[in-house]
Amino acid sequence: MNSGTFQKGHKRTFNKTCERCNENYTARSGNSKWCDNCRLILSICPVCGEQKDIYDETCGNSCAGKLKWERSEKLNSPWMKASQTPEVKKKRAISVGKAQRGKPRPERRGENNPNWKGGIYGTERHREMGRVEYINWRIAIFERDGYKCQICSQVGGDLNAHHIKSWKDFPELRLDVDNGITLCVECHKKVHRKRGK
Repeated sequence: MNSGTFQKGHKRTFNKTCERCNENYTARSGNSKWCDNCRLILSICPVCGEQKDIYDETCGNSCAGKLKWERSEKLNSPWMKASQTPEVKKKRAISVGKAQRGKPRPERRGENNPNWKGGIYGTERHREMGRVEYINWRIAIFERDGYKCQICSQVGGDLNAHHIKSWKDFPELRLDVDNGITLCVECHKKVHRKRGK
């Protein structure tokens, strides 16, 4: 049973039972749940050993994901057990290390690359959309419309600069500010569904 007593100087202390180890202890706060020893143990992340908030299970999202992964059923599957052997982990570490160091892979260049398109960089539209003039056109549309979807009035978020008269059919109007309108992603999809494109 938890009870409180007044001591000299009107500081109140509470005789409590630790929720973790069931030992009796004296607390200065009525909200205290753990004795000093358990509080110290609970303030260490079980994954990385760094300091954490007592009420959180881990120190952050990275450790929370690792802990969830360790507890998952996938870890007990035969495939997962095979992929966790030291040999496989070492191979994975080496291949990731090479990718991170940015070593060139000449065997995957040019025609040997699965994304090869005959030496052509994207479509004409992709090339044009990377140019400064097009980027400035988009910014001008967004600024004119106050970064607000002109259909649903969503402000900010994922916005698209939509060509009122199509890019393909009206090449002379591609960079005309009067031929653009700001739309959110959802409204942009709806407009193209209505057009049938």
